[in-house]
Amino acid sequence: MAHAATINQLTDNLVRSIVSSDHDSIPIDQIRENAVKSLRSSSHARTNQFDIHSRLIGLVEKFAVLNRDDLSEALQFRLSLLPVESKWLPEILSLLLHLSERPVEKANVETLDTLPHRIADASSTLAWEELTADAPIDHDGLWDDVERGYHSSGDDATVDEEHDSDATTSTQATSIAEYNVLAQARSFIVPLDDSALEEVKCLREHMSERSGGIAVSELLLVRETLLMLHGLPTSLFVMNNSTGGVTAADGLQLQTSAGTTLRDITMQFAAIGSAINALRLWVRTEQGVAYIQSCQAATQVCLSRFGKQLADLEQRYLSKTADVVVSIVGVRSAVERAAKPLVRLGRIVQTPSPQEPHGLLNGLYDAACASELSGDLTTFTVLLPVFLAGLKTYLRSISCWIMSGTCDTNDETSLVIDRDPACDLGNFWHDRYAMKTFADGQPNVPILLQPRASRIFALGKSQAFLKALKTPPEDDGRDFSTVLPDFDSVVEPIKRTGLRPFAEILEETLSAWLITTAEDSTPALRRALFDSHGLLKSYASLTAIFCSENGRAFQDFAETVFWSMDHAPKAWRNEFLLSELANNTLSASSPTAVDTTLSIRIVEADALALSSIQQLQCLTLETILPWPVQNITRARSPTTYAKAFVLLLQIYRAKSLLRSHFFDLRPSETPRALTIALGLRQRLSTTIEILHAHITTTSSISNKLLLRETQEADDIDAMVAVWSKHDRQLETSLLLSVRPLREAVLTSLELCERFANTWARLVASPPEDDEDNEQDIDSAGPPLESFALLEEEANKQLSFLIAGLRGISRAGGSTALEMLAERLEWIAQ
Repeated sequence: MAHAATINQLTDNLVRSIVSSDHDSIPIDQIRENAVKSLRSSSHARTNQFDIHSRLIGLVEKFAVLNRDDLSEALQFRLSLLPVESKWLPEILSLLLHLSERPVEKANVETLDTLPHRIADASSTLAWEELTADAPIDHDGLWDDVERGYHSSGDDATVDEEHDSDATTSTQATSIAEYNVLAQARSFIVPLDDSALEEVKCLREHMSERSGGIAVSELLLVRETLLMLHGLPTSLFVMNNSTGGVTAADGLQLQTSAGTTLRDITMQFAAIGSAINALRLWVRTEQGVAYIQSCQAATQVCLSRFGKQLADLEQRYLSKTADVVVSIVGVRSAVERAAKPLVRLGRIVQTPSPQEPHGLLNGLYDAACASELSGDLTTFTVLLPVFLAGLKTYLRSISCWIMSGTCDTNDETSLVIDRDPACDLGNFWHDRYAMKTFADGQPNVPILLQPRASRIFALGKSQAFLKALKTPPEDDGRDFSTVLPDFDSVVEPIKRTGLRPFAEILEETLSAWLITTAEDSTPALRRALFDSHGLLKSYASLTAIFCSENGRAFQDFAETVFWSMDHAPKAWRNEFLLSELANNTLSASSPTAVDTTLSIRIVEADALALSSIQQLQCLTLETILPWPVQNITRARSPTTYAKAFVLLLQIYRAKSLLRSHFFDLRPSETPRALTIALGLRQRLSTTIEILHAHITTTSSISNKLLLRETQEADDIDAMVAVWSKHDRQLETSLLLSVRPLREAVLTSLELCERFANTWARLVASPPEDDEDNEQDIDSAGPPLESFALLEEEANKQLSFLIAGLRGISRAGGSTALEMLAERLEWIAQ
């Protein structure tokens, strides 16, 4: 409180000295209170020395920018002369900055010359003469005892005197020095963790011990390095037994080499040793894939060769017959040359992932091609035997598949998978075996065999198909190792000339091997299909059964069916009777169809609401093809031929209806009705005959083309393609695939049935006198009107059919449809 009172008193005096008290209008009390508050809030504030320094530096730069270099240099020079030990220097400089007013305009450097050049040395000491000039210390009574007062230090006072003296009460404010700052600060100090300090000390001692280094001789370093490369434990290199990683000891010192150089050399040796050890660990790892095991065996040979090279290098230093200079640099060069192919091989064997079953073969193939093209024959000669060993083992299973059709392996590297061992024999070729592919659709084979994967798969399926046909392949019991490619023909040209790339020579070798291996499988399969299982005979019987090759037999079958439809409309749908009729007429009509068993299925429908033409749509004629033929047609019975059979049967029905009651026309009928009826009948009959001739002729020609192309096909896949093409073209040529044209043909056939019904009503009308009958006809009676409507609709359907045929013939290039359209145009004209 005393300190606050002192501040209030001093502030009041300062305000009254500045503000005149004569003016009563000035609120002195309010000014004093504001000043006191300001002083209380900043009673211990100090000037920011960094802010003052930055302002002075800014002022120096400002003078230089405003072309007052003299001021800038003078200020910079005097700032450098300021005493740094003064604690009030920031306040002094701040005051000077506040007192300055437009220094650029008003300041003049020349005025500085008027200042005294010598400044008293602040550090000079006072002499005793100066201290005693005003008050000499040699006068009497200077050292006498004085009466102790309240302000005395009391050093010479006794304890009794202290008790005797009156106690005085200090009215001064408590000083800040009396505040126990040290005790307060001690409460914020965090005690140190001695254990952490001990760890730092131990680490420092350990580092100081290692900083001394390990002095080794160059011969010892060479010996330890060669032992490490052999995979043996050493004192200068530390090896991790689980990973094979090698690290060099720190602090090695060699008298003939700098520390950094020696460290680089040992790190290089450690990297080489790590790669070689990783390769040794991979060789000892058990693998379940056959071709990888062969690569491991070939790699072991390479490692043995590398060990022999290290032994030869050691022998140089053990020989007593010749003087050898021990050089770690020379050893490094020799080791790098010998280990470079193995280091590359180590990177290759570590790269493949489980998702790449042929990653090792692909990596070896790419690396061998790259090393040969780059001229690195040392690496190429090491990688080539490893790659060929793995490829030869892999091709053993491929050779077994090609020669015997046996899928002996079912691992992730196999090309073929036995998808359904119990599949139906009719789907054996398509469903039993499948070719494995990756996610992108590529075959599951090494990259160099991918162009031949489809060929390999088809060759093996041919052999498997021969086994299913009970025809043993000619190569049964043959050792498949004797039919593997001769890779000596790959290595010799490269060693001899090296002009041809390795990839090109390997491609030729594999192509020649495939040709040699598969040269007899396809002819044996063709002979089995053609001679033993009647493929061509089955094809030839299709036209005899379905397409009216024997017109007399087909007509007998049709007329019997039509008689049943007319006289027993509810009983003619007996499948057993119809099948027996088909076997007695159609199957016996041709030598190629004698042994064929036919069956007719009927789809139930509302027969009362359908015409006889539409009722025939319910019939389906089937012939069960032999199961080897089913693998080519991919169907038990040819559906396209079954549709053609129904269409021909409907055409025969229309012809039969047009022939009925033709000679029953009464002579009393008028010529006008007779002319319209006969003209319409002639047009419908001609249309039907043209359609009949087109179907029979086209199917016969197409069947002959099928036989010829099947005989020229190389394998079953080619035969399947020939049949698919034949089936597709036949369906288009016979108007069975395009629904609008098929409906137009059926409508034209139904017009024949409607015409026959109208003709029958006209014929069945009772005879009357000629005048009444003529009057009825002239007045456009019902029969005459019906014939006119039928003629109009027939012309409409014929025009639509011609236009549709021309459109399809232009789009598909079918000459048969173009010829059919031209023949129908003759009727339309």
